[in-house]
Amino acid sequence: MGSGNALHLAGPAGILISFILVGIIVFFVMQSLGELATIIPVTGSFIEYAERFVDDSLSFALGWAYWYLWVTVCASFSFFP
Repeated sequence: MGSGNALHLAGPAGILISFILVGIIVFFVMQSLGELATIIPVTGSFIEYAERFVDDSLSFALGWAYWYLWVTVCASFSFFP
């Protein structure tokens, strides 16, 4: 929704470099989650891994952050027909 402003500020090369960097980060995160799901299968989502490997409070915060993410995504797309 805000790609026009990014194109104006960074130009096409800046957007391409940013897209590649974010794509590499997302690739490695998904690769890590895939390996975790293969080695230690759980019935929940990535929040279960945070609870198991870090702390219950991080799992709680991730759950609410994930809920908030989808509430804002659904709200932003409900205004565009």
